Amino acid sequence: MKIKNKSKFIGYILGIILFIALIGGITYAIFNWRSTDTNISLDTKCFDIQGNSSYTVTGNNSNMLLFDENDILDTTNNTITYKNGMVYYPFNITRGSECNTDVYYEIIVNVTTLSNDYRNGSLKYKIIEDMSSYTSEQITNPLDEDLEYIYEGTITNTGSTQIYFALVNQSTNIIPAVVFYLDGDLVPENASNLTFSASIEVVGNQAYFGETAADYVKFLYNAAGKSTATVNSITYNLAPVVNLMNDRHASMSTDINGGDIRYYGANPNNYVWLGDTYTSSYTFSYNGSNVTRNVGDKKLWRIIGVFDGRLKLIQFDPISTTNLSWDTSANNTTGGNAGGGINQWGESTYSDTGNEYKGADLMRLLNPGFDNNQDLNSSGNTVTVNNSLYWNKGTGTVYTGSNNATTSSVSFANTGLSVDEKNMIDTVTWYTGAHSSTNTYVDSHYNAERGTVGKICMQGYNYCNDKVTRTSLWSGKVGLMYLSDYGYATDLSLCNTSMSSNDSNCPQNDWLTDASRYQWTLSTRAQTSDSRGVSALAPSSYLSMYVNTYASSSGNFFVRPAVYLKTGVSISSGIGSESDPYVLSYSG
Repeated sequence: MKIKNKSKFIGYILGIILFIALIGGITYAIFNWRSTDTNISLDTKCFDIQGNSSYTVTGNNSNMLLFDENDILDTTNNTITYKNGMVYYPFNITRGSECNTDVYYEIIVNVTTLSNDYRNGSLKYKIIEDMSSYTSEQITNPLDEDLEYIYEGTITNTGSTQIYFALVNQSTNIIPAVVFYLDGDLVPENASNLTFSASIEVVGNQAYFGETAADYVKFLYNAAGKSTATVNSITYNLAPVVNLMNDRHASMSTDINGGDIRYYGANPNNYVWLGDTYTSSYTFSYNGSNVTRNVGDKKLWRIIGVFDGRLKLIQFDPISTTNLSWDTSANNTTGGNAGGGINQWGESTYSDTGNEYKGADLMRLLNPGFDNNQDLNSSGNTVTVNNSLYWNKGTGTVYTGSNNATTSSVSFANTGLSVDEKNMIDTVTWYTGAHSSTNTYVDSHYNAERGTVGKICMQGYNYCNDKVTRTSLWSGKVGLMYLSDYGYATDLSLCNTSMSSNDSNCPQNDWLTDASRYQWTLSTRAQTSDSRGVSALAPSSYLSMYVNTYASSSGNFFVRPAVYLKTGVSISSGIGSESDPYVLSYSG
């Protein structure tokens, strides 16, 4: 369902007019601040926004100074210490109890003048979510107060820019605020005659965003202000306030808002809970440190994006403290002595006999229907392995090495799928096309995954003798992230290189990365000399490459399953943060 923006303009408050002029050298720079004495308010049955001239900068605050961020910012707790020489503007927002429509507010900065020496990001702002817990005196003049901010940005160009927007809950009275300041380290030492003039608007809107969780995410993207980033000659629309972007289906021929919507950045608010909790303590290594989940802790997922009206999720925690093989098989399957493995995810056939190939070990572990799966191990004995253990929250044996020789006992009692989770997961068609070594940019991987290239391994090479037919589509419940999911999860405004580059901005601004462990993807590699290749994501601490485009399927890596939810799944509560995730429900 498309977002239907009713475009009903409820009202606005013209907050402050800014004008800044340099009157001294860099060592004693002082910036004049002048504000109009406006006190305009709006009061409607549904929505009330009020600004007060007493909040404008007066007295000693009429000078805007340069600051050392080390003295005013606590990035661990996300606080800024308000000082004389900053610009501060709060406003009241109230949503009445009789208001039954969806409403949100925008903070818009209209910049008319901006000197070139400010366009490097020295003019910064922080958004304070709510000042209502402070006293009236503190709200009016929060001098030396540590204010917790929830969003930050810079002013780098003239024109109208949405710097923040948020929904307003029913019967809510909040006092958001904006703090502007100058980063002294970024203002050039030879700067002179610097000017900046702008106005702030707070705009209230009604918008219909539908009833499903997918509709809600689309609404967040559509309502937020946009910026652009260009990678490999494709320009993408980004909504930085909500960390959402449009992938344009990896093609300039698609409208800039016509593709799939995805979460991007280092840590967007895309956490969800489907109703399952941990039944025993569970400790694992993640992002370079040990994490422990206790009994009753929520088992979290994260939203990759919205695809064909469905949310695509990935499990936040690994499903096992034991790394798992994507696929393993007897050495003679591929004709080499370093271990077998076949990079065909789903069910297929053998091209020489037509017999059934059941699919990759990891696919059978994650999905239903393989409860009685049996294989021959390296000694020729029949063993029961994998057999839908993750799907059934089971305990059993999995392969963790090449040649069907190494097995481990693993329990999925904590990390496997609950009844409620399985009820929300849809059966969909997954793309399993392979990429080659020339597919280096994210759009190339996106298109390769949706292509028809399968096995191109030539006879006569080692690791080429498996004879399994490769397919480019698979219908099932549980898969893995694509390589393109990872590529589009980074901040493309900071990372515009190929996915095989050594640009540390790419993994460090990608919420799907892990600091210390490799992760499996669903994306396979087509090459002439090896039929085992699967893409694995390199840890962010390994900065010589953004992604490892080839790994043997019999290797052992970190596994986080991905799923598509049914279209009727809705959000019951939550704001999408790790501490207050979206709670999803389904009544179909």
